[in-house]
Amino acid sequence: MARDRDDRDDGEEEEERPRRKRRDERDEEEVEDRRPPQTTNPGSTKAAGIIWVIMGSLVLLSVLANFAVGVSNQADMGSMLCGLALPALIGAVFLMVGVQTLKGSAKGTLANGIGSIIFAALIGGLGALLLLGSAFVGAVAAKGGGPAGAAGGLAATVLMIAAVIYIATGAMLLVAGILAIKGKNDYLRWRKYLRDQKVHPRSRDRYRDKDEDEEDERPKRKRPRDEDDDEERPRKRRREEEE
Repeated sequence: MARDRDDRDDGEEEEERPRRKRRDERDEEEVEDRRPPQTTNPGSTKAAGIIWVIMGSLVLLSVLANFAVGVSNQADMGSMLCGLALPALIGAVFLMVGVQTLKGSAKGTLANGIGSIIFAALIGGLGALLLLGSAFVGAVAAKGGGPAGAAGGLAATVLMIAAVIYIATGAMLLVAGILAIKGKNDYLRWRKYLRDQKVHPRSRDRYRDKDEDEEDERPKRKRPRDEDDDEERPRKRRREEEE
């Protein structure tokens, strides 16, 4: 019998554990709801959105410039469009993600931040390869000398400039990704605030006056001395009347 009771007690304790966890989770949610609303776009996600907009705009401008140069040189239209399609798509995606982040229409910034870090690694790695290539070409050109050496030096310079641009681009995307991941919770709170504004236009006043309303709704209790005085007054009057 004692073993059965112990087993029952253990089973009841196991049932109580998830209940306690759920209570703790509710308490955390209540504490989260009591926090002041995020009325503006957080600085970290706002900076990430600006970086994405700038990067997307620069990529699209470079695509348009390359297209104009290709048309002026009468290049093959099919091959040129195929070569510019992927950069144009990447630039459009960055521009769209940046605008959505700044407006608050993006569902979150975690996935966008991770994607930005991945692109940063790819572009930064390409820049590192170009930097190594420029160093190799420059070394070969220095040994050759003459017109070939001068042409090799020019090619090394161009590769180095491209490497610096790629590495700088990767660094900016890395910073944007880190900022987006860092401010993801505040961004979601801001989106919640925007939704509340659409449903309840005076939600800001509701949050602001929440504590004041709770204080006003509390019943005002009389002090014990005042209550004693109220009880003693009729007694004193009766005594005076009897006298």
